[in-house]
Amino acid sequence: MHQGDKHVSAPKPGGLKLWRPNGRIPDTYLSLVERTAVLSPLMGKIQDVQADVPALAASLSARWRSRVNELCEHNVLMQMTRKESTRRADDERVLTPDQRQERQKWLMLNCKPAFYMSKEQGWYCRNPALCPYCWARDASALWQRIDARLFALNNAVRIELGRTADGINARGLDLGGGDEDLLPPKLNGTTALLVRIPVIVSRTVQRGGTTFNMLQCALQQRTKVRAARATSPGTVRGRYVDHTKFMQEGCFGGLESIGLRSQASEDVEGDFAWQVTLKQLLFVPSEKTSTFAGLVKGVMPATLRDKISVRLHKEPSRRLVALLVAQIMQYDKLFLFGEPEQALAALQARWRCRLTTTFGYLYGRNS
Repeated sequence: MHQGDKHVSAPKPGGLKLWRPNGRIPDTYLSLVERTAVLSPLMGKIQDVQADVPALAASLSARWRSRVNELCEHNVLMQMTRKESTRRADDERVLTPDQRQERQKWLMLNCKPAFYMSKEQGWYCRNPALCPYCWARDASALWQRIDARLFALNNAVRIELGRTADGINARGLDLGGGDEDLLPPKLNGTTALLVRIPVIVSRTVQRGGTTFNMLQCALQQRTKVRAARATSPGTVRGRYVDHTKFMQEGCFGGLESIGLRSQASEDVEGDFAWQVTLKQLLFVPSEKTSTFAGLVKGVMPATLRDKISVRLHKEPSRRLVALLVAQIMQYDKLFLFGEPEQALAALQARWRCRLTTTFGYLYGRNS
């Protein structure tokens, strides 16, 4: 387990921690990404950072702890931990399945919140597929890598732990202007395209006596298929094929993530279907904006093209890029408010699928 950057032993079952902000709530780019990706979509709009964030974070904490107990009753945590190591970090004793679930439960119940620096010491449960706090930390880590690629001119600006003007601890850089807010010369005259592509996927399909999990098939096809010829006609191709096409047409780079939600089925009453939303952020030359607006639709099946949403943002500022990345990385409400069985089905379908990727100029880490 990790406490900040230190390796520490996992917490033992006990009481619930009361998390309290340590002074002023930071208003930094990093905290802005965390709030926009998780806190605002789940708990409501933030008008006053200092007043609203602690209240909304407390409501999220209560809902999250209730949700963990719900998932335990449906053995969701058991399913999540079945492939984990059976040894403890502190004494190397072999854990039984029940002990593993109990350990995971308390790690998640007392996972250290994002959104502010807390007075209390704590651990991260390190389960970003489900935990809203670890999801927020993953979203902000992704933004830091993208921000470093776009705005760290000559590596002079570092994204690291810092302090606000009045000396209060705050993570990330303070919101403000300056040369570091300008895109590098290579990306002058750039337009950011925010693309949303909703795809409705049935739960299961029977073929030749075999039942197929269609959500799992859809995710694997988008994330793993690397050749256009391996994709069935009329279906969404592997993202590698589309990203290669974008780069060939002059795209500087981009980000793609996949969001999941359930909706009522049109075929069977009381049943549900999946909505898989492909979310893309593309940085393209401004003179090719209309070309790419058509291209993002052209690479998709004809049945989806009328449903695709494309928003244009010319010469995006640093703050706008942070907000766009946060929108791409919004927490899937299904995992906090959906039926436990649906959450388990989504987690199982996501297994070994990397739902978020960058390409082109945004690819990889930058120091």
